[in-house]
Amino acid sequence: MKRAAVVVAVLVLVQAALYLAYRQFGAVEKVRFTALDEPAPALAYTTPDGTAGALSSTGDRPVLLHFWATWCPPCREELPSILALAEDGDFDVLAVTVDEDWATVRSFLGGDVPAPVVRAPGEVVERDFGVRTLPSTFVVRRGRLRARFDGAREWGDAAVVEAARSAVR
Repeated sequence: MKRAAVVVAVLVLVQAALYLAYRQFGAVEKVRFTALDEPAPALAYTTPDGTAGALSSTGDRPVLLHFWATWCPPCREELPSILALAEDGDFDVLAVTVDEDWATVRSFLGGDVPAPVVRAPGEVVERDFGVRTLPSTFVVRRGRLRARFDGAREWGDAAVVEAARSAVR
């Protein structure tokens, strides 16, 4: 009985230590990014109504180019903060799903697909942007990749937004 209590206590302490380490790592990880200065690959996409678009048509404003999928748990968690960022005006946002069809995306989003959500083939995203894990977000300005954020972030966090802003200064 005493041995079982010790084992449980040790497991609780290990779990608490892992949780605290995860929280500390997450706080650091959310602002880490890779600075870039290279031409943005061409990206053709479609909107929910079937209209074709291209990254090259985004103009002079900074763009958060966010790659995600409905089947990706971190993407599902991160997407609301990306969509909220699209509304505050610091960046134009293209939330590019790599899902194979709009029906899946509509189902996940509850029917309506907000304007910044577009779709592109996953193989193009992987080949041309080197995306191997989702979510991945790029900061693009004037046709150039300026930063890359791999993994989920809380885009409502001022430190994360400031890191993205710093990439286009």
